[in-house]
Amino acid sequence: MPKKKGMIMASFSLVVAASLLVGGANVGAVASNLESTSEIESTSVSLAATDIPAKFKPSVEWVWKNRIVKEGSTNRKNLIFDQIYAGKGTLNYVVRWQSTKNLTLQQRKDMASMLSRQVNNWNKQLKGYDGWPYDNITVKIVGWAVANPSQILNKQSSEIVYTDTITDDLSKTNPNIPAKLPVAPDALSRFEHFTDPNYAYPGGVGQAV
Repeated sequence: MPKKKGMIMASFSLVVAASLLVGGANVGAVASNLESTSEIESTSVSLAATDIPAKFKPSVEWVWKNRIVKEGSTNRKNLIFDQIYAGKGTLNYVVRWQSTKNLTLQQRKDMASMLSRQVNNWNKQLKGYDGWPYDNITVKIVGWAVANPSQILNKQSSEIVYTDTITDDLSKTNPNIPAKLPVAPDALSRFEHFTDPNYAYPGGVGQAV
């Protein structure tokens, strides 16, 4: 499999895994912060790769058509590979907690461990592949987005809590979904500012997502 096609296909596996995390734990995955050095292109990708297990092909095709192509992800240089390269082997996350339940300190520690474990289980498949330089990805939770900050029990001085919210449109059709959707500030978003190499992130690049 050509290098760029292989890297794109690997990204699909992480997209699928990340979607499971979002559905199961209200985790909003966000990424790192520096200028990308990745060279992934969309023109060389084919979904006919024979090494994709049949049971995953529908999910891969959906992600490709509805996310990667529609959003122009490869053109933005903001795929997970770009983010890892930009962060020099690190990924930053802000956890979105759209729930009425409280989060204990131990649960927050466990969530950080889970994210690191999942990302590095994925990264195992890339070690030594076409010059992939990272044997281990350092995964950091750099903030928690909640509608009610009192839900963060035993908050530590090093923990950052964001309380901005927007309206979750899904709540209009499903009363079980809270109307308030916690968000991290746009000022921290690599997605919003990656095209500006001179942009200064609040708190420095180490807090950017």
